[in-house]
Amino acid sequence: MNSSARTAPVIIAARQVERTYRLGDADGAVVRALRGIDLEVREGEFVALVGPSGCGKSTLLHLLGLLDVPDVGEIEVLGKVAKAGVVVGSDAIAGLRRRGLAYIFQSFHLLPGASALENVELPLLYRGVPALERRRRAEAALTRVGLQDKLKSTPAQLSGGQQQRVAIARALVVEPSILLADEPTGNLDSTTSKEIVALLRELHHGLGLTVVIVTHDPDLAGDADRCVHLKDGVVFSDVVQHELTSRNVAAMAITPRSSPWLVLRMAVASALRSIGRTKLRSALTLLGVMFGIAAVVVTSALGEGARQRLEGELSALGTNMLTVQPGPPPDPSQPRIRLDDSDVAAVRDEVEGAIAIAPTVGGSVTAVKDNRSITTRATGTTLDYFEARSWTIVEGATWGVDDEARAAKICVLGRTVADALFPDGGAVGSSMRLGRMPCEIAGILATKGTSSFGQDQDDTVLIPLNTMRRRIEGRGGTYVDAITITAADDKALTDVQNQVTALLKDRKKVRSDDALRVRNMAELLGALDAQRQAITMLLMAVALVSLLVGGIGVMNIMLVSVTERTREIGMRLAIGARRADIRLQFLVESVALTVVGGIIGLFIGVTASALLSRLTDYRAAVQVDSAVIAFVISAVIGVIFGLLPAERAARLTPSMALRHE
Repeated sequence: MNSSARTAPVIIAARQVERTYRLGDADGAVVRALRGIDLEVREGEFVALVGPSGCGKSTLLHLLGLLDVPDVGEIEVLGKVAKAGVVVGSDAIAGLRRRGLAYIFQSFHLLPGASALENVELPLLYRGVPALERRRRAEAALTRVGLQDKLKSTPAQLSGGQQQRVAIARALVVEPSILLADEPTGNLDSTTSKEIVALLRELHHGLGLTVVIVTHDPDLAGDADRCVHLKDGVVFSDVVQHELTSRNVAAMAITPRSSPWLVLRMAVASALRSIGRTKLRSALTLLGVMFGIAAVVVTSALGEGARQRLEGELSALGTNMLTVQPGPPPDPSQPRIRLDDSDVAAVRDEVEGAIAIAPTVGGSVTAVKDNRSITTRATGTTLDYFEARSWTIVEGATWGVDDEARAAKICVLGRTVADALFPDGGAVGSSMRLGRMPCEIAGILATKGTSSFGQDQDDTVLIPLNTMRRRIEGRGGTYVDAITITAADDKALTDVQNQVTALLKDRKKVRSDDALRVRNMAELLGALDAQRQAITMLLMAVALVSLLVGGIGVMNIMLVSVTERTREIGMRLAIGARRADIRLQFLVESVALTVVGGIIGLFIGVTASALLSRLTDYRAAVQVDSAVIAFVISAVIGVIFGLLPAERAARLTPSMALRHE
């Protein structure tokens, strides 16, 4: 050796290193893989580790490459020490692996769905290299190993030798100072093995790399500067085969801090690739999330549609309206109280704030025109009823004041009755028969639609109050079934309600609150809205249970994915990934799965809501905020149910992950 070779610094050292493994569970047999190993590797050396299977070669290589830590002793690499108690997955150890270390694996460990170029770029992502520079360096590395025409080929499209060349290019792209190789020709035929041996020789002599290699290949071992024989976990011999001559030693790579944004982009791309490779499994996994999100969207849409409908009815009825009806007697043996015209007059005279007071008498009646008939509800009332109910006339007019006094045979039709008896129009001015009474049609009411009670409000006929009492029911008298009252505004409604209740209870000599039913329409619709909300929440709970089941399915499939991709995780850790990078990788995949399911579920929910609105009487109003909430829920499910698989992946030891079968 010349003087410069003798003074080459030691850059890898193992001192009294021991490593044991326990087979199976805690009670399994203990295997001592290494027993007090001492070894030094100088800068620029080519060292071959040889020996029979099970002698500890790969274990020692993993320790020298900081993929594992010893039980006893210490490993020094590039001036940094790793020993028992050091967390292999820590950022400090990951940082050391990124500082000039590169690996070539016997099983290649390439990402199956990624191109050769993407596989070679992967370690540069963890080093924070910008996209254009990554591509330039990856293309150069692939060109160096003779694969310049295979940049876009996936591993499935490459031969074994070509896959190993991609793995070598992945190691070279980081411009390492130390190259570690574990049986790089073990899975190759003899011809391809010779090509790989020649390539490794070229890299050592041409680039001055420090090479430590585990091999059974005599040609590769014979070309090494030193051949270290291991047997039963100890160094059996350490033979210098060639003098260490002066070479241009590779400079240590500069490793910038990896960008979280770059790692996130890589994780998203990998997640979408993983979903694409397992379309059927991903689809089955997402069924719970898809239908859960769809159920949330449809449920919220139906609830919002019901709310809008209630608001519309409240607006049509008026939030300032009361209805007063006799209630059941406090004592069943006593007769039910009756309201009459004098009570209506008293309310009109004595209640302050009441602006429209309309007595009503109602009953079922058959309306007939020629050969057409319809059974409908006839309501006898006064002209104040139109104001109290905020009900307008769209065709014709109402009856006159004198028509009420003389019990005129005149009526106003709801739209349902008008369409049934006069399908071709022309109802106004025509005559028809209500029961046995002929009557003239003065006008047609504006459409109100179906009420919250499921009643068609347009299936009605309005006639003067006395006409109803004398000509339809034939009883005469001054009784009324109910009184409809409107207040000046919403604020005055409660006061009017209290006045009416007190006045009529005093007039009828009753004390029980049940003897009179005074209903505030706002309160009534509020009660209906409370029922709507309860039903909506019940349906939402069912939808959330579906989401929970879907989330458990996602967690299960991600745990399976961690098991299936254990060796890939080991590879990522070996090329410089930190635990946080691995955790992010699987967390993003979980979120990507649920977000894709959420998007599909959102589409299903919106489509189902539209079909419900079109094909049924139920109105489903999809709101933007509910769609956003559904999307966020799907992402949150991915985070919650992806945490356990992501954490399990991040805690894998690189050496054990690479050995996983």
